[in-house]
Amino acid sequence: MKTILIIGFSLTTHYNRKNYRDLLSNYEKIYFTLPNKYFWKGFSLISLKSIYVRLITFFGFYKNNKNNNNNPEWISFKFLKKKFSFAKINLLQPKFKYEFRSLKESFILCKNISSLINKDRFIVTIKGIDCAGYIIDSFQRYSPNFRIYKMRSPLVFVGTWLYVYNIITYLNWLEKFAKKNQIDSVLINHQFYMESGFISCFLNKKFKSRIIHFSVKNKYPIFVEPRVKWFKKTLDMKLSKSLLSKKKKLDTKKDVYQQKHALFDIEDCSKKTFDTSTIVIIMHCFADANSLHSENKVIFSSYFQWIRLTLLIAKKNKHIKYIFRSHPASFYHYKSDIKVLNHLFSNINEKNIQYEGPNNYSKVLSKDKVPLFVTAKGNFSQELAIAGVKCITLDDSSAPNNCCKKITSKKEYIKWLTGKGNFKELKLSERKRFTARLNKQIYADLNNLV
Repeated sequence: MKTILIIGFSLTTHYNRKNYRDLLSNYEKIYFTLPNKYFWKGFSLISLKSIYVRLITFFGFYKNNKNNNNNPEWISFKFLKKKFSFAKINLLQPKFKYEFRSLKESFILCKNISSLINKDRFIVTIKGIDCAGYIIDSFQRYSPNFRIYKMRSPLVFVGTWLYVYNIITYLNWLEKFAKKNQIDSVLINHQFYMESGFISCFLNKKFKSRIIHFSVKNKYPIFVEPRVKWFKKTLDMKLSKSLLSKKKKLDTKKDVYQQKHALFDIEDCSKKTFDTSTIVIIMHCFADANSLHSENKVIFSSYFQWIRLTLLIAKKNKHIKYIFRSHPASFYHYKSDIKVLNHLFSNINEKNIQYEGPNNYSKVLSKDKVPLFVTAKGNFSQELAIAGVKCITLDDSSAPNNCCKKITSKKEYIKWLTGKGNFKELKLSERKRFTARLNKQIYADLNNLV
């Protein structure tokens, strides 16, 4: 009998699709679990925001009508069960065994992380599996009172300790359940965070469960490997097929640097020369799934560690102008980012370091010059490649194939960030620009953007 475990971690609307019926019909046993219900247990008791809301509600200054247990937006068994595709699913109701050993283990792990965060990159394991990338992402997004730059603060430490203890307690139960019940497949909506991505990785590595990824960004369910390896392989495969198409080869003479689905327009940079005295760092949202995993051979474990080191480099090289451009979403969606940005940039007095928010972006491209662009991953490096130049990137799992310069060591990163790299190798041929455009279109298609 084939068995599938559904990891509930998204909005109910994301599960309201016909393809679920086709997929789940292949399994005799269908189980459902909601890990975040157990991972976040006790958060309301230590969250300063929750305590504040309870106090002003108690004294009549605020009326709180929100009831998360009856919120139809966030996924729950109650609302999922009403959908025909999920009529036969069984809700798992874990009975946890709270152990002192788990309390001690979680304490030691949090203590280690609070020290390791001072390094650029680190590995920490739970159940023998590296969880550093997942757990930093979850800390920043979900752990109450968390400040990545204050991990030794008692308030921050208690929050992370409780969180990790809940995780270990849940995984102890899940491990026993998986030993008794062969889980052939695990269905996830997110490949990130401890609540979803790490659980699927754990079941895959420990019990050979196949991971199925089916989110609102996917047109169809996809069998995947842990983390983002599947995405890179899919890009490579589809790109190879596209390059063999004679019809698409004829399109190489068209305007390859203007993109209908670009984040913003980037002019043709192929004939511009590099301004080696200006470096533009395109930042990402700190709380939005950094997913810098060690198996992707990245040199940082989080965006915070990346920007922290980059600032240190900038302070030592006053002959180079460094422009740090923040992500717009940090100010309207991931507002916890603002405190991180303030910590990093509020005391910067160096004249060669320029911090930019969404309302004061400067023009960085001149008529005949282009600066060195640096980013971690994502769309920007794709679009810059289409414009004719490579971007320095930390992770090429979703970047243009051979159209970005991935950094593989701290030494190499410092070389480029001090203007000593071979800038000639950052120029792209027309064929590589065409390859980047195809990659961008395939990337958008996989993410349901076209």
